[in-house]
Amino acid sequence: MPVIVPFEVCRTQQKKLIICMSSTHWHFLWQRPQQLMSRLSKYYNILYVDPPFQVATENKPGLLHPSLFARRIATISHSLKVLSPFQDQAADAIENLQLLVSQIRKALSQLHWSEQPLLWIYNLPASQLIGSLREYGVVYDCVDSFTSFSWADPQTAEWESQLLHRADLVFTSAKTLYSERVQQNKHTYLIPNAADYGHFVRSGSYDTEPPEFKSIPRPRLGFIGAAYEWVDFKLLQAVAQSNPSWNLIMIGPRQHGLELPLEPNIHWLGARDYKMLPWYLQYLDLMIIPFIRNETTVHANPIKLWEYLAAGKMVVATDLPEVPAVSELIWKCQNPEEFMTQCSQALELLKNNALRLEASKRARDIAKKNSWERRCEEIRAYLKQYFNI
Repeated sequence: MPVIVPFEVCRTQQKKLIICMSSTHWHFLWQRPQQLMSRLSKYYNILYVDPPFQVATENKPGLLHPSLFARRIATISHSLKVLSPFQDQAADAIENLQLLVSQIRKALSQLHWSEQPLLWIYNLPASQLIGSLREYGVVYDCVDSFTSFSWADPQTAEWESQLLHRADLVFTSAKTLYSERVQQNKHTYLIPNAADYGHFVRSGSYDTEPPEFKSIPRPRLGFIGAAYEWVDFKLLQAVAQSNPSWNLIMIGPRQHGLELPLEPNIHWLGARDYKMLPWYLQYLDLMIIPFIRNETTVHANPIKLWEYLAAGKMVVATDLPEVPAVSELIWKCQNPEEFMTQCSQALELLKNNALRLEASKRARDIAKKNSWERRCEEIRAYLKQYFNI
């Protein structure tokens, strides 16, 4: 383990450039790419590249016009810019790769960032960019088992294999991902997910509850995150049907085409602004992570767990490798019956004010030790060791 670089340092030195090829749109769910790049931008210039969107061929010339192109470069801060590139829906893979390279170069030119970049990859198709951007190094930050997703491209495994072979440095968010990737690249290190501690610790400071909650009685069991194919909807339905006095509040986007349980005590609120999530968390009693145990989830380190803890909440979760069991704070369950039993026990504990306050403090203590700031300190130490930046 290299020497840790303090997170707050003198910023007078000229910043190096990182091009981040993200798998997550900047303005979608606030996940690991945004958490890390927003913090690393204190030390480096970051061009954050969203996954490309599709356009018709006849629209391509207009989108490349300098005035219109400039509008697709969003300024987050002086050293953090977001590029929203496009692909030609009628072009082949090679043509679109060339188009993406030209857009990145065009963005760098408009920003007057001429520094040779470090290429940081989340989006596996971007592995085809290696060698096209004058990069002096490649980082692969592996956050999921992408081949397990139902929408995975048939080339996903090939892309990842190539990327693992060519990357100078690999990070993984979970121990299960690490144990597999280190076999293919010895320069692989575990950097688990973490909490935006300073943001979620605000939970508890609000005076009034969200208006949507006024008609929803307690106890309120909450889930904040994407309601995608890894959520155990049968478990949710069983919990709701067996416990009609409990209200399950689901906050976050939903995957198109999934059949959701529509019990009267399951409330699908949809996505909410990230800035407001601590407010919603404050007025939820018990947080849940009802995931199916499969190839996707056994490789996942749920960011929501650390966010729940930063808000001072107890958690009941599916038994997953990356979810720790903590007495009277985090319960891991192997079946619906155990899940409901543990929820009942947690709700009973919450009735005792002293136990509730003590659990909240322990939760926040754990989250504080697992903050994104600490993760960035570890990452910067590796960047110093491998690239001297």
